[in-house]
Amino acid sequence: MVVHGITEMDFFETYTVDGLRLLGIMSRAKEEHSLLIHVHGYGGDFFSNHFVRLAHQYYPGRNISFLSFNLRTATYVSEVYS
Repeated sequence: MVVHGITEMDFFETYTVDGLRLLGIMSRAKEEHSLLIHVHGYGGDFFSNHFVRLAHQYYPGRNISFLSFNLRTATYVSEVYS
């Protein structure tokens, strides 16, 4: 998927043992030398953060893959009230 000029990224989801859905995205460098991991915590989500969009544009072109994912408390308020 390509979003507003961002490097192609893979969206993924996983479930905790108690059934909570956790989301993430990863942009892979063509020649991966390292991986930068961004763990998003309280409130909101990883993709609402402008830093994450910039990182998905910046790092893969420098042979660094970028992974960002939410912790269980990231969307807590929206999940509980939806």
